[in-house]
Amino acid sequence: MARLYFTRSGADRITRQKQELFDKLKSKQGQKGEAAEIGGNQWHDNFSFEQLCREEQMLNAQIAEINAKMAEMMVVDEAPTDTTELRIGHIAVLDVDGEAKVYQVGGFEDSEANVDPPVISYLAPLIRPFIGREQGHTTRLQIAGKTKQVTLDDIRLPRKEE
Repeated sequence: MARLYFTRSGADRITRQKQELFDKLKSKQGQKGEAAEIGGNQWHDNFSFEQLCREEQMLNAQIAEINAKMAEMMVVDEAPTDTTELRIGHIAVLDVDGEAKVYQVGGFEDSEANVDPPVISYLAPLIRPFIGREQGHTTRLQIAGKTKQVTLDDIRLPRKEE
């Protein structure tokens, strides 16, 4: 797996998700003991016990998936002040077939549509071709089933929270 770049909030979010999964796993493991006792300590033909075993396996798989992501995690704490090339944290002003679109470039799995500007992951098909590119870079992309010309019109720093 390649390096995955997270914002600080994205890294905090995945750490919380992992802890929540651990808490659920611990609960399921405790419930398994109870289900085995209620079923006469006969774990076979005990639906509750078997269901808890399946849930435990799913939680273990989810934790393993998060561990794999965290093993490749690089945290980007803030946007670089140099705006000659588009990076995580910058604001990208795109021209999509003559229509201006503005996005903040987020980290791995970052997405937030209800903020201004909307946050979109650096791996999103609309943003990925422009990472590390300078203002003026143009490419053709498939967007909603149509090929459109997209130009990186401007790279800005995000507004500072007051």
